[in-house]
Amino acid sequence: MKTSTLANILVSGALAALAAGCGDSGSSSGPSGSDLNSCLNDESLAPLVAQLPEGWTPSGYAAGNPDLVGALCGGECTTREEGEALLNHWINYGAAEGRAFVPETIPGSSEGLSSQDGNSQWTPSQGGGSSWTNPSQGGNSQPSFSSATGTTSSSVAPYVNPGQGQQVMTWIAAYNHDKGLRLINNNSDKFAKGLTRIGLQYWVPTYSGGVAYYPDINDSKVGAIVSWAHQHHVAVLLCVYNGQSGWDWNLASAAFKAGSGETFASALVAEMDRLGLDGVDIDFEGNDGNHSDDRSAFATFISTLAAKLHAKGKVLTVDTFHSTCWNAPNVSWWGDWDGIVDNVHSMGYDQLFEGDVTSICRDQGSPMTNAFRYSTQQDFAVRAGYPDNGLLMGMPGWVETWGSGGQGTSILAHLAEVTAINTGVAIWSIDEFSANGAWTSSATWDALAAFKGDACGFGNAADCTWD
Repeated sequence: MKTSTLANILVSGALAALAAGCGDSGSSSGPSGSDLNSCLNDESLAPLVAQLPEGWTPSGYAAGNPDLVGALCGGECTTREEGEALLNHWINYGAAEGRAFVPETIPGSSEGLSSQDGNSQWTPSQGGGSSWTNPSQGGNSQPSFSSATGTTSSSVAPYVNPGQGQQVMTWIAAYNHDKGLRLINNNSDKFAKGLTRIGLQYWVPTYSGGVAYYPDINDSKVGAIVSWAHQHHVAVLLCVYNGQSGWDWNLASAAFKAGSGETFASALVAEMDRLGLDGVDIDFEGNDGNHSDDRSAFATFISTLAAKLHAKGKVLTVDTFHSTCWNAPNVSWWGDWDGIVDNVHSMGYDQLFEGDVTSICRDQGSPMTNAFRYSTQQDFAVRAGYPDNGLLMGMPGWVETWGSGGQGTSILAHLAEVTAINTGVAIWSIDEFSANGAWTSSATWDALAAFKGDACGFGNAADCTWD
């Protein structure tokens, strides 16, 4: 391996050159027509090829990793488009996972390469973020790979001391990936010091209990966020939601009822493992009724998923409505998951503030008074059995002042109110932030950093060291 790292390839824009030099899968331009390895023959890609490990080719990578043939090529890897997908996978995941490949001659390569350890199996060094971690040395948050099983397992260890501070969660919506990534890159130091978790709302369920990407999302886009997050000790959760075409509760319920919850839970865990993520966030929203008939089945699914995730040292969070009677899941369901989920997120956002005087659910017994106060929401969580840090209060990333009364309407005032009741925050969403507003200001992120303290993004603050 030459002194330049694969990170330099990304920075230099060589992947853009790859797309330009190879054309689409139906094109016949290029030295070798449309075969799998033709991307590496283009003279414009010589700098890229020179930085690949000795003997690496798309076809050799496919031969060494049969699981990728199915995942990336649909059963047979033959086209240049598939060659590009394999190269992207190697750069974003395979190198860090220590995946094997069958060494082949690279036609058109401008210079020979030599492996540092004298064999064809190359694993990168210099762990973290824009460079890579050698899996054989343990690493910090990069996944390790087992070719025998085709699965990944994280070697995540907590980056900070448990029990000191609160969770700070945010999300990136699939339809705003580019903006979210740009905001992260432009505010890297601020976000790194104030976040514990990012949920990628990039997946949707299927009626049969499967999981699929939202349109235009792919492994490379996921990998770009994971690379930044793991470099900066931030956990990344797979967020699956039923809102691709309106909030379709029938789709959600079909998914979590498949195989009595086992089918969908297994699909989520497999996808999380495949991408080396740190847990799952369930964002199923039924905003057209209370759907109480599905409450038991949802609880069974959550319990099944939690058992699978916690066995791997992974995190499970659930997003809910902030009423005791409207929509599903809601506050009245929280007790079903006590001791099962790591955190519940109350999606009240700009409706949550300490000066609230809302009274609701009068037709279902005693009304919920001051329903959307932070302290009222926290009281319900504690009565449902959760520790102080079990509930995260939703905050609105699309506005910078909201509510009335209490300590004020600013972000800093709301953070002070949540700090006073000793629980976390969940900000929807990072891609909604104004580039030059209060949500990207140093003052806000200094406050969030103090609020976060030494809280760990991997599990409960009281138990971050799952083995």
